[in-house]
Amino acid sequence: MQWGLADALFVVAVAVGFQLAVVWVVTNLARYWPTAGYYLALDRSGDILTKLVIYFFYFMPGFGALLWALRSSRSSWRDLGWRGFKALDAAVYISTGLVVLELAGALMPVLLQALGLNAYQVQQNFLTRIAPTHHILAFITLVILPPLVEESVFRGFLFPVMAKKWGVAWGAIASSALFGLAHWQINVSVYTFAMGVILCIMYTKLKSIFPGMMLHMLNNYLAFLALSQK
Repeated sequence: MQWGLADALFVVAVAVGFQLAVVWVVTNLARYWPTAGYYLALDRSGDILTKLVIYFFYFMPGFGALLWALRSSRSSWRDLGWRGFKALDAAVYISTGLVVLELAGALMPVLLQALGLNAYQVQQNFLTRIAPTHHILAFITLVILPPLVEESVFRGFLFPVMAKKWGVAWGAIASSALFGLAHWQINVSVYTFAMGVILCIMYTKLKSIFPGMMLHMLNNYLAFLALSQK
C-alpha cells in the first residue's frame, strides 16, 4: 500500500460528494443559466434511459479518482485487495456475515425507535423505483455496481490507511462511519455502518475484498428481490 490517508479521503470525497455538488450548483444556477435548467429538467424526468446516463455521470468521477490515486501512488489492483482467497474460508465468513446482517436488520428498528428516530423510512431513489419494472437494469445498478465500487473505495482503499494509522478496530469504525454517512439516511446509514464493520473484519481475515463484495452483493440482492415483488 503506497497511498496515504489524504489520498483515500480525496477519493471518498469525489465518489460521495460529486453528485451533491452538481445537484447543489445546478439547482442554484437553474434560474439564471438555461443549460443548468435543462440539466435539472432531465434529472427530474421519468425517462429511465436518461436517469441511467445521469447515474453513470455521477459514478464515473469517483472511479476516475480511484484510478488516478492508484496510478499516482504506483499501486496495483492487487494492492486494493483484488486478490485470490480460500473458497471454504470465504464461504464460512459470507454465510456468517449474512446471518449477522439479518440479525442487525431486525434489531436496528428497535434501536432507532428507542432513540426517537424514524426506523422505517423507505430509501427513495430512482433505482429502487425501477426494480419492479426494469429487472435487468435494476439488477446491474443495485446488485452489481455498488458493491464493486464501494468495496474498492471503502474497504480496499480507505480502510487500510485508517487501520495503519489508528489500528484495525478504529480503522474499521472510522471507515464504516464514513460508509454509513455516504448513504445520507439515518436508518440506512446505521445499517450500512454495521455492514461496513463486518466487511472490514472479512477483509482483515481473508486478505481479499472479493468475499466482502460477494456478501455485499447478496445483501443487495435480497433487497432487490423485495423491491421487485412490489
